[in-house]
Amino acid sequence: MKKVLIIEVGGSHTENLYSLICLFKEQNLAVSLSCNESLFKLFPNNNEFEQSLLLPDDLSFRKQIFHFWKIRKFIQKNKFEAVVIGTTEITLTRNLSFFLPLNITYTGIIHNAKKLEKGSTIEKIVFRKVKKFIVLSNYLLNNITPLKKYRVAAFLPIYFPRVRVNEGLKKDNEIFITIPGLVENKRRDYLSFFNTLKQYQYNKQVKIILLGKLGNEADFPFFDLLNSLNEWKNNIVYFNEYLNYETFHGYIALTDYLLPLIKTEEDSFYGNFRISGTFNLGLGYHKPFLLPNTYKENFDINAYSIFYNSYNRLFDLLINNVNNELQNETQIIQNSYKKAYFNNTEKVSKNLVDFIVA
Repeated sequence: MKKVLIIEVGGSHTENLYSLICLFKEQNLAVSLSCNESLFKLFPNNNEFEQSLLLPDDLSFRKQIFHFWKIRKFIQKNKFEAVVIGTTEITLTRNLSFFLPLNITYTGIIHNAKKLEKGSTIEKIVFRKVKKFIVLSNYLLNNITPLKKYRVAAFLPIYFPRVRVNEGLKKDNEIFITIPGLVENKRRDYLSFFNTLKQYQYNKQVKIILLGKLGNEADFPFFDLLNSLNEWKNNIVYFNEYLNYETFHGYIALTDYLLPLIKTEEDSFYGNFRISGTFNLGLGYHKPFLLPNTYKENFDINAYSIFYNSYNRLFDLLINNVNNELQNETQIIQNSYKKAYFNNTEKVSKNLVDFIVA
């Protein structure tokens, strides 16, 4: 049985780790993990690893030297066929690269695909050890011109451990519109969204799920905005604390439509160089997306999306729903999901493992 190690020193991006583990297990690889202690606790089943090497959440420079040396010895002792680095473009990974032993096949996951073009730290330092890279969608791979010395493949981190769903959270005929992520106004346009919503006649069947912890009230006065919504405020679900895996994914499973709600000025960045985690969730759970027209060219998600050119158009679809347009679009999307190539995990996992281990 071939052995592979996943290293994640960034303290986040569990969705990538879940998917890697799922696909590696599909190909009968022995999977070990080295990550921050707090990240390790987020795994629903952390007994599935052959071995684990945990790192403190606070990796000061002195601690880095100690723990990165331990990673080096861990790799040498276990003679892994391949090592995957979960977040490659951060300073911690740059520092880790100095400790990585030679004669091992390293693959780095890149979150900002533009980093594979000329002039980044990856080119100057990390490439000395890491020769292969993965970007997180086929569209991103198609949208960049990586340096010729890099070997680059695409990977969709959309395979999640399923949870038992509390069906009682959702009443019959309710429509859940879910916006995943921390509730702050920095990247998501809550203000324009809710100011448009309150112009529409109240519909008790439409619920807006803000699936993340409320941000700092001083930076984003959420409750002032909520109280301005009149009756609609009764249909807004929000959380004052971070959600555990079961609660978060339980709501995703019950969701009817996923709404990234990314601000207009962020569209080109998230569309062309990196993905929103909402895209992973939607593809993994076969959920329709509600997206602005700027995403129509993204061939990874356009077959699974309902597009709008304004929030008025969006609410016309969700609330007024003339001629059952919403249901018709949704049925087309579900038919597309049934034929999606990523449903074939045997083929997807083999392609991934062949790239990483070969």
